[in-house]
Amino acid sequence: MGSDEIQQLTAHCPRCGADMVCSAGKGQRCACADIELSSLTLAFLQKTSYSCLCNACLRQYEAWVGEAAKNVGTANADGLLEGIHYYIEDGKWVFTPVYHIERGHCCQSGCRHCPYGYDSKQQQ
Repeated sequence: MGSDEIQQLTAHCPRCGADMVCSAGKGQRCACADIELSSLTLAFLQKTSYSCLCNACLRQYEAWVGEAAKNVGTANADGLLEGIHYYIEDGKWVFTPVYHIERGHCCQSGCRHCPYGYDSKQQQ
């Protein structure tokens, strides 16, 4: 493979910015094929705006979706667990990726931990 071809396959993860090689659409086996994801995680990823993610991000999504699935029926009366669904920063609630995954859709408010890939700066 020539250097031009390698350069065309090289990209940055749209979520974390890490260098990665995505070859899924190039007729080659992609590195992400080695990551085992649950059917719940695969279904969630279909809801995001990402076309490809690095292996580290895929593993992170698997953990978040697994955590969200574990929490069903364990929340307080408000349905939220501090440290799982939110944390307090400067007196304000900051929702975690697990909260957003359990919510089931993107609110398009530009949340700090949006797992759906929404970027309010790109929408303006």
